[in-house]
Amino acid sequence: MDVRDIALTSCSEAAIYAYGTTITVDNALITNSGWAISVLGGGVVYLSESTIFNMYLGFFQASGSNLVVSFGNNRLFGNQAPTQIPLQ
Repeated sequence: MDVRDIALTSCSEAAIYAYGTTITVDNALITNSGWAISVLGGGVVYLSESTIFNMYLGFFQASGSNLVVSFGNNRLFGNQAPTQIPLQ
């Protein structure tokens, strides 16, 4: 699934939720939500050219084989930990 040119704000849990699927997020504004990205069940999210700020639970939720991959051209600020993502 591709998500492009979108603004997501005030989501109670996760703005982007990938459970066992791959999602490409390009040029998104994600703000004032719980998690920006939640990845579970073997999911992967590729993130590019996006701005993410004021996430009150954290920037992303992922563990084990679940991945959030950044292409290094994102803007992240004002988020709770974790705030570091692997660069591609």
